Formats: sequence, C-alpha cells, structure tokens
Amino acid sequence: LNSNGTLSDVTVSTLENVGEVSLDQMLRDFEISAKQVVVNPAQDVLATSKLVVAVTLVINGVARDIEIPIGFKPSIA
Repeated sequence: LNSNGTLSDVTVSTLENVGEVSLDQMLRDFEISAKQVVVNPAQDVLATSKLVVAVTLVINGVARDIEIPIGFKPSIA
C-alpha cells in the first residue's frame, strides 16, 4: 500500500494480471468472448479493509434450437 492507504501501481498491475490469467481458460474454452479486470488504484484499502476488483465478461451466445426449413423445387434458377 501507499502511505495514504491506496494501492501501489505494482499491486494494481499484479492483481489485474492475476484476474486476467484466471479468466484466460474461459476464453480458450469459448465460454466467454472477452474479459476485463480493473482494480481502482484510488481505493483506500487501509481504511476500509476492502478490495474491490471489477470483472467484466462478454458471454458467447448459444443456439439451443436450430431450425432448417427444407423446400423442394423442380430446379434452382
């Protein structure tokens, strides 16, 4: 922590990297299509004893039902 209770740049970077690496497997497994991990460096962790890590995920859409209409014609023109 910095002397004012906020997070140092190194700590913020480390925490964000840990979060990103943890979500990389979800990207590889196509469970999500994008991710973002943000730690606000202005948090006063010393005063609040609380650390907030904002994680944003973009989900992949899933087609649960697929419908294929089939039609017959004498020719394709």
